[in-house]
Amino acid sequence: MAPLITYPALSLPFLVPHSLRHADFEFISGTKMRNMARSGENPPDGFMAPKAWKVLVEYYTSLQKDK
Repeated sequence: MAPLITYPALSLPFLVPHSLRHADFEFISGTKMRNMARSGENPPDGFMAPKAWKVLVEYYTSLQKDK
């Protein structure tokens, strides 16, 4: 199984979390990422290119309008 890759809350770039430093990492699942995009919430700096995030936000908010 591939290692879980996470966003380190205190530094860049992405890292494989070390079990002794678990509190230093913010775990962002696909579900959490989609919910953030739907609500227009910005991800942590360095998580994704701002232009790419804007595309996701526009996509997920458009899905809500279609309901």
